Amino acid sequence: MLQAAEYGLTRFDTLIVDEAADFAATWWVALEALGQTGFSWYCFFDRRQSIFQADSVWEPPFAAAPMLLDTNMRNTQAIGELAARFGQCSLPQIFRISGGEPPVTLICQNFADMAERLRQLLRRLQSKELLTLDQIVVLSPYRYTNSQSDWSHGLADCPVTTEMVAPAAGQLRVGTIQGFKGLEADVVILVGIDVRAAKHPETLYVGASRARAILYVLALAGVALG
Repeated sequence: MLQAAEYGLTRFDTLIVDEAADFAATWWVALEALGQTGFSWYCFFDRRQSIFQADSVWEPPFAAAPMLLDTNMRNTQAIGELAARFGQCSLPQIFRISGGEPPVTLICQNFADMAERLRQLLRRLQSKELLTLDQIVVLSPYRYTNSQSDWSHGLADCPVTTEMVAPAAGQLRVGTIQGFKGLEADVVILVGIDVRAAKHPETLYVGASRARAILYVLALAGVALG
């Protein structure tokens, strides 16, 4: 990006950065090179969702008094409260949608049990709740193609895609929580939650907060969730 700026790339009067807590310090230098003299920054960030720069010291790229966004515009209150508990963070003052369907946690004895629970859940969401597959996303801390992700057998009845932003009609999005950061879906199913995943509350927080209306969490027995 620095090289591109040197070659006369268009300069901008305003730079808007989302998920700013995931930006490394050197990235800001490169972005700054794209600004006109006296340009404006607008950076949106949630330090509790920092999953890519979690081990580094992060600071905003400029000195300013932060403006707290205290209205949750994505989740129902029921989902937002669980997400906040996962992330060990304070609740927003206002939810756009108060109440909502309570999130459902399914405790599974092993990944084989989890696969069957997932299969039944996907069938019920389609047949009884009349949801389409493209309204649903299945997220895990690990890739579903991982050899240890035996829960993925529960996807066998559905056409799946790893295209997270614009899936084809009738396809079920399946991916990692990390890869879905910044996106959202009507229904989110968090699956493959084991002891190791539970040690990363920021990941569970990100995953749960992707759901607009309905949230399911499939976890192994013995896993402490929030």
